[in-house]
Amino acid sequence: MSLQILSSDQLQHSPPKINLLVYGMPGVGKTSFAARTEDVLIADVEHGAKLLGLHGIKADVATISKWEDMQELYAALQGGKYKTVVIDPIGELLDKLLTSLKVTHGTKGGEALSLQGWGLAKERFRSMIRAFRDLDVNVVLVAHSSEKKEEDMLHVRPKLQANLDEDVCAMMDIVGYLKIVTQDKQKIRRLFTQPTDKYYAKDRSGLLPEFIDDPSFDKMAGIIKDNDWFKIQKAAEKSMDDFEKSLDAVPLKP
Repeated sequence: MSLQILSSDQLQHSPPKINLLVYGMPGVGKTSFAARTEDVLIADVEHGAKLLGLHGIKADVATISKWEDMQELYAALQGGKYKTVVIDPIGELLDKLLTSLKVTHGTKGGEALSLQGWGLAKERFRSMIRAFRDLDVNVVLVAHSSEKKEEDMLHVRPKLQANLDEDVCAMMDIVGYLKIVTQDKQKIRRLFTQPTDKYYAKDRSGLLPEFIDDPSFDKMAGIIKDNDWFKIQKAAEKSMDDFEKSLDAVPLKP
């Protein structure tokens, strides 16, 4: 039986795993934010982790040169060595997927994807994010930001082609917008976790403040991980996922 059923008493001793997407402009410290935690593996898609050592951050780094490297990364997370995986950035990862698909699903000359190729790319990308989300580790996705015009207003959202930002955000517990602000004539990093008419954010735990100054993943996770209701919510979601997977495995009669 693959369906896991736990009592609320058991859940108190099982810290829930957190799925987070953090996004912002280049240079605001997204990678540093995500890497400041124990037993972390960084999937470096854009070769941006090379400067972490200069900031005193120690982490294992897996260089992702092509889409197929993600299968090896997934396998590396099965042994229990790591508590958190950071995929940085997911926009570049999508580009690598598109590049690989142009070989088999490109238009004449291989310069662009066919309509069938785009459909396949979206499904494979969603499946990959879902597979990592369901691992027994914290998952931090890093993305750049972009501005979209919505009802005559510019709205800041994670940057991802083919409107996949909406799908990915829906899978995450938390979406945080990281930017540099000026306070008392000093520039500080601030993570926004509540949506406004200017930018997108969300907090499914309902426990985070509107923003966190000088943020790190550990600092944010510490606020919500000891909350019993969040543990129950996460366990219920996992049980539902297991149930849906078991239905997929049942052969349908004609």
